[in-house]
Amino acid sequence: FPINDAEAFHQVISPENKKLAVIDLHMSWCGPCNIMESNYRAMYFNFENAEDRIGFFTCCEENIPQEISTALKYGALTCKPRFVIYVVSS
Repeated sequence: FPINDAEAFHQVISPENKKLAVIDLHMSWCGPCNIMESNYRAMYFNFENAEDRIGFFTCCEENIPQEISTALKYGALTCKPRFVIYVVSS
């Protein structure tokens, strides 16, 4: 699912969202990593109750909240795929 603004990004990573969130961060000119889509599908169908436990998202650079963008290790986004994973611990 695409994340279309910073507010939606915050909703995806919110502690109220109990799902594991896998987010493909990408440059607007490059687009998300299409190769990973089949892997996402395979992972999704291997999870029991996947719709309640995991979500896969894409987010282009202009929709990443500033504090998240600043916190990324190894600098700014490039054309190489970058994935972040958020999980709420109990």
